[in-house]
Amino acid sequence: MKWKRGRTDEKNSLKELLTFLKAEIRIRERYGSFDSSARVDSEIQVLLMEKKMHLKKNIQMCIRNRRETVLLNEFNNNNAQANR
Repeated sequence: MKWKRGRTDEKNSLKELLTFLKAEIRIRERYGSFDSSARVDSEIQVLLMEKKMHLKKNIQMCIRNRRETVLLNEFNNNNAQANR
């Protein structure tokens, strides 16, 4: 098993390492072997990319929800001022 540290930031680097190790476990469970020759490096990359895409979607969803909340608050404030 070989992992190259991709970032200098320790927090992000630790997350990448944990994701890498989880991918290794899944691959080894799938093949029923702890023989590293059975795994395919591209499978690890796919799992890492899926994890990154999932995080990106969560971030985008949070941004969208925040924008909607801000717009709704502005709308409510404008209506409250108009009703005075």
